[in-house]
Amino acid sequence: MPTLVLFAALAAAAAPADAKPESPLPNRLAVFALPQDTVANEATGRVEGVLASALTSKGLEVVDFDALFPPAEAASLAEADQTFTEAREAYDNLDADLACQKLSATIKVLKKHPAEAKPARLAEVSIFFGAALLQKGDTNGAKEAFVQALLLDEKARPASGVFAKDVLAAFDAAQTVLADRPKGTLSLESSPGGARVVLSGVDVGLTPVAARELPVGRHHVLVHRPGYAPFGALAEVGPNRLTEVRAPLEPNPGFTAVVEAASRVWAEPAFRAGQATPGAARLGAQLRARLLVFAAVSTTGSGGFESTLEMVDLVRGDRLTGLKVELDATGQSAAAAVDQLERWLARPVLAVAVAEPVPARRLEIPPVLKQWWLWAAVGGAAAAVTTTVVIANQPPHAYNPVLGTP
Repeated sequence: MPTLVLFAALAAAAAPADAKPESPLPNRLAVFALPQDTVANEATGRVEGVLASALTSKGLEVVDFDALFPPAEAASLAEADQTFTEAREAYDNLDADLACQKLSATIKVLKKHPAEAKPARLAEVSIFFGAALLQKGDTNGAKEAFVQALLLDEKARPASGVFAKDVLAAFDAAQTVLADRPKGTLSLESSPGGARVVLSGVDVGLTPVAARELPVGRHHVLVHRPGYAPFGALAEVGPNRLTEVRAPLEPNPGFTAVVEAASRVWAEPAFRAGQATPGAARLGAQLRARLLVFAAVSTTGSGGFESTLEMVDLVRGDRLTGLKVELDATGQSAAAAVDQLERWLARPVLAVAVAEPVPARRLEIPPVLKQWWLWAAVGGAAAAVTTTVVIANQPPHAYNPVLGTP
């Protein structure tokens, strides 16, 4: 079971009467997982994904690195579009030979660009290919094409308004064939790790994905991690053997520089000492983010991973520190820890990011946190509590990188 240890030092700053207007920075969070050793580098993607999902589930806006740093222009599928249009025209004109020729050309182009070719699109081409083969009287070839369509997209189905009843019947028969098809196994990894994997249109989690049993045939794989160009593949699963897919992910232009900037901010002695720093302010301004979330990921003696989290409010200069989440070596136990993290983030601690002064108040600790002791510094005195904690207004920090010196 994952464990969650919490030591929170919170300062809810009240804005003085002559304070400058609030920064235009939106209440957006930027999440960075920073490896503290070589082995931990493979766990950073999983930690980032876990945190981003937890924050988003609470209605908070997380910086979209893909939107800020888009990948290079995607490959054009115009040639495939054209040949597929010609194939459909040939099929409608009962020219099965030409239709099969054009469909083969379409498949050839799509196979060259698996990251851009969506599973539903590949399955649609396979369905038309099966229908054209059926026109030619090749029943076995048609059945195999329909099975391939289902392997690429389990929700694939020939449209009744486009295809005749014999095609619909043959497709139904192919579903039975698929159920009895021999099996193989497929494993999925990426470098760096922690990338999301969509297998034949189904989200199967973050890399590394454990080997899973699949019907023999071609399966579509899409691997993506925010800030990196997507990786696509058509994996051929063979009978009674393991097929491995290892995705080398390339960072999008500009993204590497931002990650390096975040690492420098984290390593700054002044930042580590709890002070606001110009580097953090510049990073937030570049990302249009008011809150920075750093997760320092390191390996533990047991072979698992531990993340130490800090959340920094660049406008108020406040930070939440000392939140630790331990993951096992595979990260599969992360779900329980994330649930605790979501509950913690749902507390009104983020209310310090509003423009109005925050009055002293009592916050109810969610039931899940009552099993741990929480120490809070209140007016200079340490109070050990289990159900509530008082958060009082404090004088503003001497220096704020966004608002400036009061």
